[in-house]
Amino acid sequence: MTFTDVAVEQILTPELEPGERLLWSGRPKQGLVLRPSDAFLVPFICIWAGIPLFGLVKLLEGGSGANRPHGTTPPPLLAILPFAFVLAGLYFAIGRFWVDARMRRATCYGLTDRRIIIRTGMGARVVKSVLLRSLGDITLSERHDGSGTITLGASGLPRGYGAFVNPSWPGTGGYAMPMLDLIPEARRVYGMIRDAQAGGA
Repeated sequence: MTFTDVAVEQILTPELEPGERLLWSGRPKQGLVLRPSDAFLVPFICIWAGIPLFGLVKLLEGGSGANRPHGTTPPPLLAILPFAFVLAGLYFAIGRFWVDARMRRATCYGLTDRRIIIRTGMGARVVKSVLLRSLGDITLSERHDGSGTITLGASGLPRGYGAFVNPSWPGTGGYAMPMLDLIPEARRVYGMIRDAQAGGA
């Protein structure tokens, strides 16, 4: 399920508790997004996937200087391993951008006088709530156009590794911090969260 800008407030209204007030609602930036870590990760992944691809081609061709007769079928395991590396490399280099865009298209956020609501609709509906009274660290990462990401709490990863965690990376869901990812007017929303925490909303 995807949300239009007009429908975000309507989508979040059924999630509200009696007496709870919705102060702000929004969606992450849509479409293809390149993150700062991609400047390093994309070239690295292309090289990482390119080496087994080259080996796989050579293996299927018979290989230069191979000790086996030309045309002999290589052992299945020798072909499967580099093929698996190539598929993984294609996902991390290309496929994860598509998955990331789909996840953002099916995500909406809400700030109430009690909590922050993160709702995703890709596959089964998932609703995550972060209570303001128990919310500790809040980190604002702002872009030049005023959009940005507000990270809620601390990562389960060692210090410095949080920037490399993205929901589109398989296996990182348990480490990914709850966040309002790539929202417009991020600084204003950051201020609203602080005010709500202080009881000034």
